Amino acid sequence: MPDNNKNYTEALKLKVIREFEAGASISHLRRKYGIRGNSTIQKWIRKYSHKASATSNNKQNNQEEVERLKERISQLEKAVLNLTVEKLVLESTLEVYEEEYGARLGQKKRTQIIEKARQKGKGERIKMEAICRVKGISRQAHYQKRRREESKRAEEEKVLTMV
Repeated sequence: MPDNNKNYTEALKLKVIREFEAGASISHLRRKYGIRGNSTIQKWIRKYSHKASATSNNKQNNQEEVERLKERISQLEKAVLNLTVEKLVLESTLEVYEEEYGARLGQKKRTQIIEKARQKGKGERIKMEAICRVKGISRQAHYQKRRREESKRAEEEKVLTMV
């Protein structure tokens, strides 16, 4: 009568696991070492294998990461949609204003608009470079224009104090 409750040494179990991790098949290892149980080596793999535990942990971690990233993508898509709608509404408002009052916000007002956007964006850490890019000028051009306007204003104030 065969001994179905055969006890295998820890050393043998680890040796079988190392060979499995090196690429040997379970059926080959069963024949080679005379292991009778169909699931014996699979149990050892679950218990001792670095590859099995790492793979299972990695699969779970990867799955969690994928789910987290999908959720983040969804949030970002909603944010982009909201910003796109907001931009369209603001552009439409400006067009209606220009049509209704015949006024245009030209180059002269661009510096004021950029400065106001910078003040509002300070809490959001929005860089001046990004604001200028949206308005279609370089940061350097904005600061040069601002300095010219400040100099012009200072000259006008001098003239007014003289008068």
